[in-house]
Amino acid sequence: MADATTMDTFFSRARHLVGAWDPSLLLVQRPAVERARWVVSQAATGQLAPRTAARELERAERIVTDAVHPVTGDILPSFVRRSSTVPVNAVFAAAMLSTSSVSGTAFLHIYYQTYASLVRYANHADERHPLNPARLWAGYGLATGAAVAIGVGTNRLLRDAAPRLRPLRMAVPHLAVACAGAVGLYLHNAPDAADGIELVDARGEVRGVSVAAGRSTLAHALALHAVALPACQLLLPPLLMRYGVTPSLAGFKGLTRLSLAFPLALATTFACVAGLAPLAAAAFPRHVAFDAASLEPELRGLRDERGEPIAVLYSRKALY
Repeated sequence: MADATTMDTFFSRARHLVGAWDPSLLLVQRPAVERARWVVSQAATGQLAPRTAARELERAERIVTDAVHPVTGDILPSFVRRSSTVPVNAVFAAAMLSTSSVSGTAFLHIYYQTYASLVRYANHADERHPLNPARLWAGYGLATGAAVAIGVGTNRLLRDAAPRLRPLRMAVPHLAVACAGAVGLYLHNAPDAADGIELVDARGEVRGVSVAAGRSTLAHALALHAVALPACQLLLPPLLMRYGVTPSLAGFKGLTRLSLAFPLALATTFACVAGLAPLAAAAFPRHVAFDAASLEPELRGLRDERGEPIAVLYSRKALY
């Protein structure tokens, strides 16, 4: 399987994610997407002109992966493409960390959960488990309710708590988004845990379906998308500001300190979202690997086309 074998190192996965989340891809319009799709199709059939540079082909593949639905072939709106990850999350994180009002907190959580649900809807590509609108709506409602309740309720509790507990408010946005993300992600992918997911060998050939692998892959997805990535967006920036940036401004006073604090807060937030989030995601394999001996009996003892035993199988479904 290409992704499993060519992205088997941390740095190869990090490089892939930086390219996949490149915000400049948001500016690619339909004519350029169609051109990129043509280049990729020509390359797949061996008809691409030799003068076409490898770099042009690589960018065409990135554009197609970002802008074209892998199953339907439809061109996705810009705001639900993977390239929207950095700008959307950076704006949300900066706004969330700068608001203290109940209405502002509630609005931002509703906005973010709406965006997350739209992304799940637009990018759903699991042909074994067609999109269930009822489950999608239930996930959206429960995730939004959880985010607002935790974000507003916990902030109010800590606001009136003892002074030594008030710094815990820095963790509230992450807690709210993590819980909401876990709810939404679990409901959207519950069929994977119940019915299993397809497993492939290193060549990408489907070898069977495993419930155990489905549950493990869902657990990996929850750890990545509900915990690790929100931590880069909402937990690390306030910690860095409080214990790193703010003390360094102690020598400045009055308006000078205020004029420096805000742009530094924005820069810190953007650096965490654009720089640390891809590194956090790269710590996870794109396709989860499984020891075949630990899976269901029908997946043990499989052999490849050369008659060699298959020791490792991979989730066909990617984590990112």
